[in-house]
Amino acid sequence: MEGNESLSFLYMASIHLIFYILGISLFVEICKGAKDFEILIEQWSCFATYIMILSQFVRFFSKQQQILHIFYTLETIGEEMSKDKESRYFTKEAENFGRKIIKMMNIFIYSAPILWFILSTISDIQTNFENKRLIAQFWIPWSMEQNWAYILTKICVSFTSVCINIAYRGVSVFDIVFTFQMSTYLKILQNYLETKGVKDVKIFQQHKLLIELIIDYNKVMSGSKFFQVTLVPLMPCGFGLTFVKSLKRSGTISFDSFQRIICIIIPTVVTCLCGQEIIIQVERLHEASYMSNWYGQDLSYRRNLLTLMIRTTKVTTLNYRLILTYDRDLLSQVLQRMYSYFMVIYGFVDTTDD
Repeated sequence: MEGNESLSFLYMASIHLIFYILGISLFVEICKGAKDFEILIEQWSCFATYIMILSQFVRFFSKQQQILHIFYTLETIGEEMSKDKESRYFTKEAENFGRKIIKMMNIFIYSAPILWFILSTISDIQTNFENKRLIAQFWIPWSMEQNWAYILTKICVSFTSVCINIAYRGVSVFDIVFTFQMSTYLKILQNYLETKGVKDVKIFQQHKLLIELIIDYNKVMSGSKFFQVTLVPLMPCGFGLTFVKSLKRSGTISFDSFQRIICIIIPTVVTCLCGQEIIIQVERLHEASYMSNWYGQDLSYRRNLLTLMIRTTKVTTLNYRLILTYDRDLLSQVLQRMYSYFMVIYGFVDTTDD
Protein backbone atom coordinates (compact mmCIF):
# COMPACT_ATOMS: atom_id res chain seq x y z
CA MET A 1 0.00 0.00 0.00
CA GLU A 2 2.81 2.41 0.90
CA GLY A 3 4.53 1.64 -2.41
CA ASN A 4 1.32 2.35 -4.33
CA GLU A 5 0.82 5.61 -2.44
CA SER A 6 4.40 6.67 -3.23
CA LEU A 7 3.92 5.89 -6.93
CA SER A 8 0.60 7.73 -6.94
CA PHE A 9 2.21 10.77 -5.27
CA LEU A 10 5.13 10.70 -7.73
CA TYR A 11 2.71 10.38 -10.65
CA MET A 12 0.58 13.33 -9.56
CA ALA A 13 3.67 15.42 -8.74
CA SER A 14 4.96 14.80 -12.27
CA ILE A 15 1.63 15.87 -13.78
CA HIS A 16 1.66 19.04 -11.65
CA LEU A 17 5.26 19.84 -12.62
CA ILE A 18 4.66 19.36 -16.36
CA PHE A 19 1.44 21.36 -16.13
CA TYR A 20 3.14 24.38 -14.56
CA ILE A 21 6.13 24.19 -16.93
CA LEU A 22 3.66 24.40 -19.82
CA GLY A 23 2.14 27.53 -18.32
CA ILE A 24 5.55 29.18 -17.99
CA SER A 25 6.39 28.20 -21.58
CA LEU A 26 3.15 29.72 -22.87
CA PHE A 27 3.73 32.94 -20.93
CA VAL A 28 7.33 33.24 -22.19
CA GLU A 29 6.16 32.83 -25.79
CA ILE A 30 3.60 35.63 -25.32
CA CYS A 31 6.21 37.92 -23.73
CA LYS A 32 8.51 37.42 -26.72
CA GLY A 33 5.87 39.09 -28.86
CA ALA A 34 4.47 38.10 -32.24
CA LYS A 35 5.08 39.83 -35.55
CA ASP A 36 1.70 38.74 -36.89
CA PHE A 37 -1.55 39.76 -35.16
CA GLU A 38 -3.07 36.41 -36.15
CA ILE A 39 -0.34 34.54 -34.25
CA LEU A 40 -0.80 36.85 -31.24
CA ILE A 41 -4.52 36.06 -31.09
CA GLU A 42 -3.76 32.33 -31.25
CA GLN A 43 -1.20 32.69 -28.44
CA TRP A 44 -3.76 34.37 -26.21
CA SER A 45 -6.33 31.70 -27.10
CA CYS A 46 -3.85 29.03 -25.98
CA PHE A 47 -3.10 30.91 -22.76
CA ALA A 48 -6.81 31.42 -21.97
CA THR A 49 -7.41 27.70 -22.55
CA TYR A 50 -4.54 26.85 -20.21
CA ILE A 51 -5.88 29.19 -17.49
CA MET A 52 -9.34 27.63 -17.78
CA ILE A 53 -7.98 24.08 -17.45
CA LEU A 54 -5.64 25.13 -14.62
CA SER A 55 -8.49 26.66 -12.61
CA GLN A 56 -10.53 23.46 -12.80
CA PHE A 57 -7.46 21.28 -12.21
CA VAL A 58 -6.44 23.15 -9.04
CA ARG A 59 -10.02 23.36 -7.77
CA PHE A 60 -10.65 19.65 -8.36
CA PHE A 61 -7.51 18.43 -6.60
CA SER A 62 -7.83 20.90 -3.71
CA LYS A 63 -11.35 19.63 -2.92
CA GLN A 64 -10.66 15.89 -2.88
CA GLN A 65 -12.32 15.30 0.50
CA GLN A 66 -15.57 16.98 -0.54
CA ILE A 67 -15.59 15.11 -3.87
CA LEU A 68 -14.97 11.78 -2.13
CA HIS A 69 -17.83 12.59 0.24
CA ILE A 70 -20.15 13.21 -2.73
CA PHE A 71 -19.18 9.90 -4.34
CA TYR A 72 -19.53 8.04 -1.03
CA THR A 73 -23.02 9.47 -0.49
CA LEU A 74 -24.03 8.59 -4.07
CA GLU A 75 -22.77 5.04 -3.52
CA THR A 76 -24.68 4.77 -0.23
CA ILE A 77 -27.92 5.93 -1.88
CA GLY A 78 -27.31 3.49 -4.75
CA GLU A 79 -26.82 0.57 -2.36
CA GLU A 80 -30.01 1.50 -0.53
CA MET A 81 -31.98 1.68 -3.76
CA SER A 82 -30.44 -1.58 -5.02
CA LYS A 83 -32.29 -3.49 -2.32
CA ASP A 84 -35.46 -2.94 -4.31
CA LYS A 85 -35.68 -5.36 -7.27
CA GLU A 86 -37.36 -2.81 -9.55
CA SER A 87 -34.60 -0.27 -8.92
CA ARG A 88 -31.69 -2.69 -9.31
CA TYR A 89 -31.80 -2.38 -13.10
CA PHE A 90 -31.40 1.41 -12.93
CA THR A 91 -28.49 1.28 -10.45
CA LYS A 92 -26.64 -1.36 -12.48
CA GLU A 93 -27.14 0.76 -15.58
CA ALA A 94 -25.57 3.73 -13.77
CA GLU A 95 -22.56 1.63 -12.68
CA ASN A 96 -22.03 0.24 -16.18
CA PHE A 97 -22.30 3.70 -17.69
CA GLY A 98 -19.67 5.01 -15.27
CA ARG A 99 -17.25 2.28 -16.33
CA LYS A 100 -17.89 3.02 -20.01
CA ILE A 101 -17.26 6.73 -19.48
CA ILE A 102 -13.91 6.06 -17.78
CA LYS A 103 -12.94 3.69 -20.60
CA MET A 104 -13.92 6.23 -23.27
CA MET A 105 -12.01 9.00 -21.50
CA ASN A 106 -8.89 6.82 -21.37
CA ILE A 107 -9.21 6.15 -25.11
CA PHE A 108 -9.58 9.88 -25.75
CA ILE A 109 -6.54 10.75 -23.62
CA TYR A 110 -4.22 8.61 -25.70
CA SER A 111 -5.87 8.92 -29.11
CA ALA A 112 -6.35 12.72 -29.21
CA PRO A 113 -2.59 13.54 -29.20
CA ILE A 114 -1.97 10.95 -31.93
CA LEU A 115 -4.81 12.43 -33.98
CA TRP A 116 -3.43 15.93 -33.44
CA PHE A 117 0.06 14.74 -34.48
CA ILE A 118 -1.35 13.38 -37.75
CA LEU A 119 -3.60 16.39 -38.49
CA SER A 120 -0.93 18.98 -37.68
CA THR A 121 1.58 17.15 -39.87
CA ILE A 122 -0.94 17.19 -42.73
CA SER A 123 -1.39 20.95 -42.21
CA ASP A 124 2.40 21.43 -42.26
CA ILE A 125 2.70 19.45 -45.50
CA GLN A 126 -0.08 21.53 -47.09
CA THR A 127 1.83 24.75 -46.29
CA ASN A 128 5.24 23.28 -47.29
CA PHE A 129 6.37 23.56 -43.64
CA GLU A 130 6.30 27.37 -43.76
CA ASN A 131 4.37 27.65 -40.47
CA LYS A 132 5.07 24.56 -38.42
CA ARG A 133 2.08 23.77 -36.26
CA LEU A 134 2.13 22.96 -32.55
CA ILE A 135 -0.87 22.11 -30.40
CA ALA A 136 -0.22 25.38 -28.54
CA GLN A 137 2.13 28.34 -28.92
CA PHE A 138 4.79 26.98 -26.56
CA TRP A 139 8.25 28.44 -26.19
CA ILE A 140 10.70 25.87 -27.59
CA PRO A 141 14.39 26.35 -26.58
CA TRP A 142 15.64 24.96 -29.89
CA SER A 143 15.06 25.51 -33.59
CA MET A 144 12.78 23.25 -35.61
CA GLU A 145 14.67 23.72 -38.87
CA GLN A 146 16.20 20.25 -38.76
CA ASN A 147 13.97 17.23 -39.39
CA TRP A 148 15.01 15.51 -36.17
CA ALA A 149 14.23 18.66 -34.16
CA TYR A 150 10.83 18.96 -35.84
CA ILE A 151 9.92 15.33 -35.03
CA LEU A 152 11.29 15.60 -31.47
CA THR A 153 9.24 18.74 -30.84
CA LYS A 154 6.08 17.09 -32.15
CA ILE A 155 6.62 14.08 -29.87
CA CYS A 156 7.34 16.26 -26.81
CA VAL A 157 4.28 18.42 -27.39
CA SER A 158 2.11 15.32 -27.92
CA PHE A 159 3.36 13.92 -24.60
CA THR A 160 2.60 17.14 -22.75
CA SER A 161 -0.90 17.21 -24.24
CA VAL A 162 -1.43 13.73 -22.74
CA CYS A 163 -0.58 15.22 -19.33
CA ILE A 164 -3.12 18.02 -19.86
CA ASN A 165 -5.76 15.47 -20.86
CA ILE A 166 -5.03 13.40 -17.75
CA ALA A 167 -5.38 16.51 -15.60
CA TYR A 168 -8.74 17.32 -17.16
CA ARG A 169 -10.02 13.74 -17.23
CA GLY A 170 -10.82 13.71 -13.51
CA VAL A 171 -13.03 16.79 -13.83
CA SER A 172 -14.89 15.48 -16.88
CA VAL A 173 -15.46 12.00 -15.43
CA PHE A 174 -16.70 13.53 -12.18
CA ASP A 175 -19.23 15.74 -14.01
CA ILE A 176 -20.63 12.99 -16.24
CA VAL A 177 -20.76 10.20 -13.64
CA PHE A 178 -22.32 12.52 -11.04
CA THR A 179 -24.98 13.67 -13.51
CA PHE A 180 -25.87 10.19 -14.74
CA GLN A 181 -26.14 8.76 -11.23
CA MET A 182 -28.20 11.74 -10.09
CA SER A 183 -30.47 11.34 -13.12
CA THR A 184 -30.83 7.61 -12.43
CA TYR A 185 -31.77 8.11 -8.78
CA LEU A 186 -34.33 10.78 -9.69
CA LYS A 187 -35.88 8.31 -12.17
CA ILE A 188 -36.08 5.72 -9.39
CA LEU A 189 -37.84 8.19 -7.08
CA GLN A 190 -40.26 8.99 -9.88
CA ASN A 191 -40.93 5.26 -10.29
CA TYR A 192 -41.49 4.93 -6.53
CA LEU A 193 -44.11 7.68 -6.58
CA GLU A 194 -45.92 6.11 -9.52
CA THR A 195 -45.90 2.54 -8.14
CA LYS A 196 -45.72 2.74 -4.34
CA GLY A 197 -47.38 6.09 -3.76
CA VAL A 198 -46.59 8.68 -1.12
CA LYS A 199 -46.61 6.27 1.85
CA ASP A 200 -42.98 5.30 1.28
CA VAL A 201 -41.13 7.76 3.53
CA LYS A 202 -37.77 6.80 1.97
CA ILE A 203 -38.75 8.73 -1.16
CA PHE A 204 -38.65 12.04 0.70
CA GLN A 205 -35.52 11.17 2.69
CA GLN A 206 -33.58 10.16 -0.41
CA HIS A 207 -34.81 13.19 -2.34
CA LYS A 208 -33.53 15.43 0.46
CA LEU A 209 -30.12 13.72 0.25
CA LEU A 210 -30.00 14.23 -3.53
CA ILE A 211 -30.79 17.93 -3.14
CA GLU A 212 -27.98 18.25 -0.59
CA LEU A 213 -25.58 16.50 -2.99
CA ILE A 214 -26.39 18.95 -5.79
CA ILE A 215 -25.77 21.83 -3.36
CA ASP A 216 -22.43 20.26 -2.35
CA TYR A 217 -21.46 19.82 -6.00
CA ASN A 218 -22.23 23.46 -6.74
CA LYS A 219 -20.11 24.57 -3.77
CA VAL A 220 -17.15 22.54 -5.06
CA MET A 221 -17.28 23.01 -8.84
CA SER A 222 -19.70 25.78 -9.83
CA GLY A 223 -17.12 28.56 -9.42
CA SER A 224 -14.61 26.99 -11.81
CA LYS A 225 -17.47 26.17 -14.20
CA PHE A 226 -18.51 29.83 -14.13
CA PHE A 227 -14.93 30.80 -14.98
CA GLN A 228 -15.00 28.28 -17.83
CA VAL A 229 -18.27 29.63 -19.25
CA THR A 230 -16.90 33.18 -19.03
CA LEU A 231 -13.68 32.37 -20.90
CA VAL A 232 -14.87 29.82 -23.45
CA PRO A 233 -16.42 32.33 -25.91
CA LEU A 234 -12.96 33.92 -26.31
CA MET A 235 -10.82 30.77 -26.37
CA PRO A 236 -11.57 29.42 -29.88
CA CYS A 237 -11.15 32.82 -31.59
CA GLY A 238 -7.45 32.38 -32.35
CA PHE A 239 -7.86 28.85 -33.66
CA GLY A 240 -10.95 29.83 -35.65
CA LEU A 241 -9.04 32.73 -37.17
CA THR A 242 -6.20 30.40 -38.22
CA PHE A 243 -8.72 27.94 -39.65
CA VAL A 244 -10.55 30.56 -41.75
CA LYS A 245 -7.38 32.35 -42.86
CA SER A 246 -5.72 29.12 -44.04
CA LEU A 247 -8.85 28.27 -45.99
CA LYS A 248 -9.03 31.76 -47.50
CA ARG A 249 -5.34 32.07 -48.41
CA SER A 250 -4.49 28.68 -49.88
CA GLY A 251 -7.79 26.80 -49.99
CA THR A 252 -6.43 24.24 -47.50
CA ILE A 253 -8.07 23.26 -44.23
CA SER A 254 -6.14 23.59 -40.95
CA PHE A 255 -7.36 20.30 -39.48
CA ASP A 256 -5.53 20.71 -36.18
CA SER A 257 -7.14 24.14 -35.59
CA PHE A 258 -10.56 22.62 -36.20
CA GLN A 259 -9.78 19.81 -33.74
CA ARG A 260 -8.73 22.31 -31.06
CA ILE A 261 -11.94 24.31 -31.53
CA ILE A 262 -13.99 21.15 -30.97
CA CYS A 263 -11.93 20.14 -27.91
CA ILE A 264 -12.43 23.60 -26.37
CA ILE A 265 -16.20 23.64 -26.91
CA ILE A 266 -16.87 20.06 -25.70
CA PRO A 267 -16.37 20.67 -21.91
CA THR A 268 -18.90 23.53 -21.89
CA VAL A 269 -21.34 21.48 -23.95
CA VAL A 270 -20.98 18.60 -21.46
CA THR A 271 -21.50 20.90 -18.45
CA CYS A 272 -24.65 22.49 -19.89
CA LEU A 273 -26.12 19.18 -21.05
CA CYS A 274 -25.44 17.66 -17.62
CA GLY A 275 -27.32 20.51 -15.97
CA GLN A 276 -30.15 20.18 -18.49
CA GLU A 277 -30.47 16.44 -17.82
CA ILE A 278 -30.91 17.03 -14.09
CA ILE A 279 -33.50 19.75 -14.79
CA ILE A 280 -35.50 17.33 -16.97
CA GLN A 281 -35.53 14.59 -14.32
CA VAL A 282 -36.47 17.04 -11.54
CA GLU A 283 -39.38 18.31 -13.66
CA ARG A 284 -40.56 14.74 -14.25
CA LEU A 285 -40.33 14.03 -10.53
CA HIS A 286 -42.41 17.16 -9.86
CA GLU A 287 -44.98 15.95 -12.40
CA ALA A 288 -45.10 12.51 -10.76
CA SER A 289 -45.60 14.09 -7.32
CA TYR A 290 -48.32 16.38 -8.68
CA MET A 291 -50.17 13.48 -10.33
CA SER A 292 -49.93 11.20 -7.28
CA ASN A 293 -53.00 10.26 -5.26
CA TRP A 294 -52.35 12.70 -2.41
CA TYR A 295 -55.98 13.27 -1.44
CA GLY A 296 -57.28 10.76 1.03
CA GLN A 297 -53.82 10.37 2.59
CA ASP A 298 -52.81 11.18 6.15
CA LEU A 299 -51.71 14.71 6.98
CA SER A 300 -48.04 13.69 7.45
CA TYR A 301 -47.89 12.16 3.94
CA ARG A 302 -49.51 15.26 2.46
CA ARG A 303 -46.95 17.45 4.21
CA ASN A 304 -44.04 15.36 2.87
CA LEU A 305 -45.46 15.43 -0.64
CA LEU A 306 -46.03 19.19 -0.49
CA THR A 307 -42.42 19.68 0.65
CA LEU A 308 -41.17 17.59 -2.28
CA MET A 309 -43.34 19.54 -4.74
CA ILE A 310 -42.03 22.88 -3.43
CA ARG A 311 -38.42 21.70 -3.64
CA THR A 312 -38.83 20.50 -7.22
CA THR A 313 -40.13 23.91 -8.30
CA LYS A 314 -36.89 25.59 -7.21
CA VAL A 315 -33.64 25.69 -9.20
CA THR A 316 -32.33 22.18 -8.52
CA THR A 317 -29.49 21.61 -10.92
CA LEU A 318 -25.90 22.62 -11.65
CA ASN A 319 -25.76 26.38 -11.11
CA TYR A 320 -23.57 29.21 -9.86
CA ARG A 321 -25.10 30.72 -6.71
CA LEU A 322 -28.58 30.50 -8.27
CA ILE A 323 -27.51 33.33 -10.62
CA LEU A 324 -26.36 31.25 -13.57
CA THR A 325 -27.91 27.89 -14.46
CA TYR A 326 -25.98 25.47 -16.64
CA ASP A 327 -28.57 24.40 -19.21
CA ARG A 328 -29.38 24.55 -22.93
CA ASP A 329 -30.23 28.26 -22.78
CA LEU A 330 -26.80 29.07 -21.38
CA LEU A 331 -25.15 26.88 -24.03
CA SER A 332 -26.92 28.77 -26.82
CA GLN A 333 -25.83 32.10 -25.27
CA VAL A 334 -22.21 30.92 -25.05
CA LEU A 335 -22.18 29.78 -28.69
CA GLN A 336 -23.77 33.07 -29.76
CA ARG A 337 -21.14 35.11 -27.89
CA MET A 338 -18.42 32.90 -29.35
CA TYR A 339 -19.61 33.68 -32.87
CA SER A 340 -19.92 37.41 -32.11
CA TYR A 341 -16.39 37.69 -30.67
CA PHE A 342 -14.94 35.74 -33.57
CA MET A 343 -16.64 37.96 -36.16
CA VAL A 344 -15.35 41.12 -34.42
CA ILE A 345 -11.75 39.83 -34.40
CA TYR A 346 -12.01 38.46 -37.93
CA GLY A 347 -13.43 41.76 -39.19
CA PHE A 348 -10.59 43.68 -37.54
CA VAL A 349 -7.89 41.39 -38.98
CA ASP A 350 -9.52 41.36 -42.40
CA THR A 351 -9.63 45.18 -42.46
CA THR A 352 -5.97 45.36 -41.40
CA ASP A 353 -4.93 42.95 -44.18
CA ASP A 354 -6.75 45.03 -46.78
